[in-house]
Amino acid sequence: MTDRSENPARARKANRSLTAILLMLAAAVAGLAAYIALRPDAPAPPAVDGGNRADADRVRAIAQARRLLEVRQFDPARQLLETCVKAYPREPAFVEMLARALAALGQTEEAERRVDEAIRAELISPELLWTKGELLRRRGGDSLRSFEHAAKLADRSNADIWSRYGIVLLARGETAQAETYLLRAVEAGQRDGATCAALGEAAFRKNDFAAAERWLDEARKLDQTNPFIWLRLAKAQKNAGRAADAEQTLLRGAGICRGKDLGAMLLELGMLQLLHEGPRESVYAEAAGTFARAADYADVRARASLQAARCYYQLGQYAQAMKHIDAAAELAGDDPEVRDWMTRIERERFGPGGAETTQPATATGNYLDMLRRQGGQGKEIRSDGSSDSQGR
Repeated sequence: MTDRSENPARARKANRSLTAILLMLAAAVAGLAAYIALRPDAPAPPAVDGGNRADADRVRAIAQARRLLEVRQFDPARQLLETCVKAYPREPAFVEMLARALAALGQTEEAERRVDEAIRAELISPELLWTKGELLRRRGGDSLRSFEHAAKLADRSNADIWSRYGIVLLARGETAQAETYLLRAVEAGQRDGATCAALGEAAFRKNDFAAAERWLDEARKLDQTNPFIWLRLAKAQKNAGRAADAEQTLLRGAGICRGKDLGAMLLELGMLQLLHEGPRESVYAEAAGTFARAADYADVRARASLQAARCYYQLGQYAQAMKHIDAAAELAGDDPEVRDWMTRIERERFGPGGAETTQPATATGNYLDMLRRQGGQGKEIRSDGSSDSQGR
């Protein structure tokens, strides 16, 4: 009994001794480490932390420069980037952004010189090559080679370059190759409004109006205030045989969009309104108002003014018709169609004796027929408001 009761006591005492020894060893190791780290001839700490700090500074500088460019603070961006180019001479992003800042300040020759200098030093990136192409295009040079080089050098991290190159190719009429680059950009995650709209345009050109509508509707959701997207979406719906949907799309877009393409939207909307069933006077009045709004936009003023004049002519409002046909004549006075309508409106307004008449709108016939055959003159009106001779 005595042996069994004494053994546990000895075991506890031995454990306490072992614990004390381990604590002493740990303290000795810690003290040795502190001495090594703090002694006068201690080696410098690894450069990893300093390298990380330098890299973090570089990343922050890139982000700051991009923000300045985005808010069009070009001179502060230039000053920052001049410093960054000296501090990070092998970082092409700083050269590329500096070139953009210089170009925005009107110093295009200096911008191109900086880019060429970087390329000669083999400091190349897709963005730098793309900026080189933009500078060449600005002075009428051969930009396509630089754009192509940039697109071929790009990877998934530069998917926006693929998108931009696809849009360039689309503008050149190279639809199949453009679609290849645009789809590559989407697969890499570049699913913005411009890319989706370009894919919609590519599908439109192939008469695949269902695909065009899908892409353009996605583009509309991503860029809701872009009138060009709404217009092309409506045209895809119209070409698919859904004029009512196209009209609703244009009405929605006209309510929220701004910019020069709004005039083209309103012109297209007016042409669709003319196809409405119902009392013709109401149809002409609605379309006339839409065409008059479209005529406020310079890019469609001549066509919209002509269409407004024709509508007011049908309503018997010859003073309004004259106002709009005069506006059309100022821009397209040599157009036979404009001259023809000028003669008609003057005849109805002033009559043979020069006095203004008040002929009712019903005397002029059904304007819906004139959409197909313009006033019996053998011309047809297209959906964009222009006309052409029948049989051509």
